[in-house]
Amino acid sequence: MATPPTIRPFSSPSRSFCLPTLFLNHIGIRIVAKLNDFSAWYHIIIVAVLVVSLAFFTKNGLNSVDYLFKVGETFSDKPYLFAFLIGLLQAQWTFTGYDASAHTIEETINPRVRAPWGIFTSVAYSFAIGFLMLAFVTLSIKDAAAAAGSDNAFIYVISQALGGTFGSVVLWLVTAAMWFCGLSSITSFSRMMYAFSRDKGMPFSSQWAQISKKFRTPAKAIWLAIILSFLLAFVDYIIKTVNPDAAYTTIAFLTAVSVVGLYVAYGIPIWLKLRAQAQGRFQEKHLGPWNLGKYSDFVSVVALIWIVFICIVMVIPPNETAGYALAAMLILLVIMDVAYYKNHFPGPLAALNTSMEDILRRERELEQAGSPGTGSGFSHKASYNIKCKKPHARRNPGVRLLNSRSRF
Repeated sequence: MATPPTIRPFSSPSRSFCLPTLFLNHIGIRIVAKLNDFSAWYHIIIVAVLVVSLAFFTKNGLNSVDYLFKVGETFSDKPYLFAFLIGLLQAQWTFTGYDASAHTIEETINPRVRAPWGIFTSVAYSFAIGFLMLAFVTLSIKDAAAAAGSDNAFIYVISQALGGTFGSVVLWLVTAAMWFCGLSSITSFSRMMYAFSRDKGMPFSSQWAQISKKFRTPAKAIWLAIILSFLLAFVDYIIKTVNPDAAYTTIAFLTAVSVVGLYVAYGIPIWLKLRAQAQGRFQEKHLGPWNLGKYSDFVSVVALIWIVFICIVMVIPPNETAGYALAAMLILLVIMDVAYYKNHFPGPLAALNTSMEDILRRERELEQAGSPGTGSGFSHKASYNIKCKKPHARRNPGVRLLNSRSRF
């Protein structure tokens, strides 16, 4: 068996990875829900297999535990402290995306509790399990300089430690885990686009906010997510074809934006909450059922300080491309705000002003469309969060509206 190759843009492996995620998200949302549950256990099992394999089958054994705490060694012309700070970016990249629980919140039972628990536990489990895995991967390094100079340090270390067919099998298992990540990423991405479109936050919102009557999924948003991904891959394919040595690509650009941009985005609501609280507009009664209580302000301040610090680290050389990418994205957002959002985007009020009667009517249409013998197609734009006058009616009808047959 060969070592898993790097999956290049627009290659056959990349298509084989993307196409199943498209069709599963479009027509098999119940399967996706089960696969997401399976994915969590699969990742844990793969980490266990990797850790046990490295612990007992590493060629010539593991390094001593002291190797974990070795400091002062770097393979660049930068000072060790600077190299250490740059190394933090690996963890920052890993911990992005935990907001995915919020993107699927309208398909979640008791979302005000389960969604924040999903965010918290994903970070906690990733920290504990990830630290264990990285500790054993580090202990299995035989030639740190060669690993640092390789195209993919992780694959290089595992291949050198386990070697042969067994090492390749482990790496292919890890590669399969990435497919589950892609599957959930499309789910998250499409729901985010759907929510923006539902609130008239995207051009041609009426199209992307439609729900498939047959499958109860935002099918057009799912297809848009996949098409955009393929277009980006196609652009990179052309770039690499014209200039095989090109270091800067659209994927590298968007990766930089996603890491820095996500942390900035995470900080905005934290800052707004603290400001509203200082002005007396945010009070204890506004807290949700899942909150940090008396520790909320302290954690919020520490989080903001960390976000400012790590964003600075992420845009200084040799990562100045991330800074350029973020600046370009901010300019694009300003242009979009002036040209589109200012006149077309009312914000969440687009959903809040939808009546309960309208929601129930649309839900009945979807129920009838999903019955045997009825046609399929797309419903009109659906809205979820409703301002209800009766206390007992305060619920999330969107949980049923989008997909009453599956639960996350």
